[in-house]
Amino acid sequence: MLKEFNLKHPDIHILIVDSSTKESIDLIKSGAVDLSFVTLPIEDSPEIEIIPIMPIHDCFVAGEQYASLINTKMHIFELKFVEKLPVRHIALIQMKNVSLSSAAKEFKKAVLG
Repeated sequence: MLKEFNLKHPDIHILIVDSSTKESIDLIKSGAVDLSFVTLPIEDSPEIEIIPIMPIHDCFVAGEQYASLINTKMHIFELKFVEKLPVRHIALIQMKNVSLSSAAKEFKKAVLG
């Protein structure tokens, strides 16, 4: 998606920063960034617009003590903790009632299709 976006909009430069969801929300609220991708769920904030993008597919990694199970097929719900995991999605967030720059509007349009 980024390659296509860059070809279509060579004058728009995207800075990608890796930060926690909380840090991303703080950046949005401060006006330092226009848009941010975060992991849901997040604490409800009336001034932030949340646009769900896609579900996350977790990958489980285990230590050597589980090596004997390496060729064992298990349904995910056989793992005792799975029912306690929240449903998580990737979302795009932005401040409500704040006009996006034309570059941010174009990027949002490209992300959402």
